[in-house]
Order: sequence, then structure tokens, then C-alpha cells
Amino acid sequence: MKNTRLYPAFLAAALALSLVMSGCILSGQFIVLIAGTSTIHSTDTVLDYVEVDLTDNETWNDHQDEIQGIVDIKFECQFENNLSSPADGELWISTELYTTVTQVRDNATLVLSGLALEGDEVRDVSFSESSDYIENLDTVLDLLESGHFYVYGIASGVPFDVTVRGVGSEEYARFMITFSAGS
Repeated sequence: MKNTRLYPAFLAAALALSLVMSGCILSGQFIVLIAGTSTIHSTDTVLDYVEVDLTDNETWNDHQDEIQGIVDIKFECQFENNLSSPADGELWISTELYTTVTQVRDNATLVLSGLALEGDEVRDVSFSESSDYIENLDTVLDLLESGHFYVYGIASGVPFDVTVRGVGSEEYARFMITFSAGS
């Protein structure tokens, strides 16, 4: 009787092991948390940016050849409107480096917008809150697959003067990228 009971358990374990070895169930979602490397301070005449290189991230490198798709992107940052007039904070992403606000607006992808700031207001945006402002997610997800991109912090309208930095004890803005990978 003992052999009869062990046989189905042995068969199930052998089947599970063969699936794992063949890569059938070695897929999943992974999260990469990247901290910016500097504060972004832009005006309507001076453009600043942060360069993000995911190829330095261990999780990204471990799964880079198996990426099936970028699932989501979120931001955690503080926007500061340095002028007394209202402004709408924006984040733009591009795989190309641009040097003017016009180039960003003409060529980059708007990813976060609609963040209304009163004059001289400072506002924290959490990872969960950033979802309320995300735009063009499908296009952004395609851009992120390269693993290297630039983030520009600007504001709609002219003139503007905004600073994007980290929240709380974080010095710089942070980006959370969720991707699926597997063989």
C-alpha cells in the first residue's frame, strides 16, 4: 500500500521538476527600484535631466535576456515650483539626450503630467499617487526596454522654474519599474 501512495507523489514531484528544468514555470514579475543621481532643476530656458541606466542593476541584468515586457512604471519625487505663478509639473522620458525644452516637447514622451502646483508650492508625489498622473504608458514601456533613458522635469506653460528631487530622506527622485521575464 505504501508504494501505491508514494507513486503519485513521486510522479507529481518528477513532473514539477521537469517543468522547472525546461523553464516552463520560471517566469514572473520583477521590480527594479532606481534612485536618480541628481536633482533636476529646469526653467523654460535651461533644461536639466537625470540619466537612468538599468544595465547597472543586478535584477535587470539577471533577467535582461528573458524580458517579456515592461509592466508598469512609477515615480516617487518632490516637485517644487520656484516661481510665484502656478505651474503644472511634468516628467518626460526619452532614449535620446536633448538640450532644450523645445526638443523635449517635440521628441520625448510625456509620462507624468497634470500635477498642478500653486506658486512657490512644494508637493511630494508617492509611488502610488504617481499612477494618477501617468500618461502614454504603452509608449513609455516600449522605451524602457532598452534599459537606458533620460528623465526630464519641466512644467507646462512659460515661464516656469521647477525642481524635482527625492521625498523624505531620499535625496533624489526614485523610479520603480516592474517587468515580466521568463524563458
